[in-house]
Amino acid sequence: MDNLNARAHFERGMVYLEQGKLKEAEEEYKIALEIDPQYAEAYFGLGGLYYLQGKYNEAEKKLKKGLDINLKYAEAHFWLGIVYIRQGKLIETEEELKIALEIDPQYAEAHFGLGMVYFEQKKYKEAEDEYKKALEINPQYAEAHFGLGFVYFEQKKYKEAEDEYKKALEIDPQYAEAYFELGEVYTKQKKYKEAEDEYKKALEIDPQYAEAHFELGEVYTEQKKYKEVEEELKIALEINPQYADAHFLLGLVYVKQEKYKEAEEEMKKALEINPQYADAHFVLVGLYYFQGKYKKAEEEIKRRLEINPKDEKTHHDLGFVYFEQKKYKEAKEELKIALEINPNYVEAHYGLGLVYIVTQKYQEAKKECEILKKLDKDKADKLNELIEKNK
Repeated sequence: MDNLNARAHFERGMVYLEQGKLKEAEEEYKIALEIDPQYAEAYFGLGGLYYLQGKYNEAEKKLKKGLDINLKYAEAHFWLGIVYIRQGKLIETEEELKIALEIDPQYAEAHFGLGMVYFEQKKYKEAEDEYKKALEINPQYAEAHFGLGFVYFEQKKYKEAEDEYKKALEIDPQYAEAYFELGEVYTKQKKYKEAEDEYKKALEIDPQYAEAHFELGEVYTEQKKYKEVEEELKIALEINPQYADAHFLLGLVYVKQEKYKEAEEEMKKALEINPQYADAHFVLVGLYYFQGKYKKAEEEIKRRLEINPKDEKTHHDLGFVYFEQKKYKEAKEELKIALEINPNYVEAHYGLGLVYIVTQKYQEAKKECEILKKLDKDKADKLNELIEKNK
């Protein structure tokens, strides 16, 4: 009788789960376990529930508790594997999914899960094999076609990727992510009109798809439709204000339109979200430099050096900012550091030559000119002309 009562509460919990009433489902599973502490399915139900809520540690505990009671429950091994994926435990994921397949070799979802694991490990051949096994068991498995498309995309097999995404969409025409990835395939091939169409289809299904708005903005950028770019990026940022790439791209659009103040604001926002965003630092330096704001440019370059002190271009840029401020000693030091990192850096040799010219050290400038003759004759001729003109 107790077992029947426990089962009734468990089944009621399943109904609530289907209705999205997670709190009520949790209560029913717990009542089932109060009646029968050995009711494995109730533990599995709680594990699945906690997974949906993003409570992965609790999900892991409940699934393991259920498996202590019933080790031969393939679905629980599968879900434990999926929990491990979310925790970044790929080895443990692989182990659980393989156990699920030992119990049930026709478990298509477990093959799909293994495909995900191998994809994350960049084992593309193994991932491809697992997705294909899932499709042998269930040819209508849209997600497996999607996963296979991902594998092909990463290997630059764009035609194969396109075919798989289209198959996924034949099965599930409401698969927004498949339209999005089809857009990515077309973007890589510079088929911007086709890409635009696919991103728009994804957005018809899910208007809150921030990445689709962003990628549509990228496509418009390639087409120089800057008004449309701005509109899409602003929508993406309404959906996700912490979208650093959207702030960055919006900043680039403002640069192209010579709206430098707005561009500066967007680059700063990108850097607030991600202080390690090297490209945003680079653009911000350029904005300051070309507006003659050399002190601000200097400060920004120094932040870039904190991220990567061994970047020759950053030392070169700092050298030129010092040069514009007539800090020739500091300029020389930075350009020499750039050349220690890369002895064949043409622009650094040229810059050092300029420093020697303005400080009237013409012999040293001539030495830089001789080095440049082996690297870039045009630059060498230009530097030599400046030496003769200033002597």
